[in-house]
Amino acid sequence: MRMNISQAYAYPRNKRASKALAVLRRKLETKEGEIKVSNELNNVIWKRGVQKPPKRIDVVVEENDDGEKVAYPEE
Repeated sequence: MRMNISQAYAYPRNKRASKALAVLRRKLETKEGEIKVSNELNNVIWKRGVQKPPKRIDVVVEENDDGEKVAYPEE
């Protein structure tokens, strides 16, 4: 699913990537319940640095063996 996380650009430059993760988690929790963000998805958000996270990102939610839901970037 395509997630719009451009709301992070309303925050100061030095907090945008962490706020983008917070916005992503908030949107995913409203749709899917409690979800963990994978390291790969975290790296995609932080790839361009703290000041310029992506405005939109494609996310896939999968359930692992333990029954936890984990969000991955779509390939």
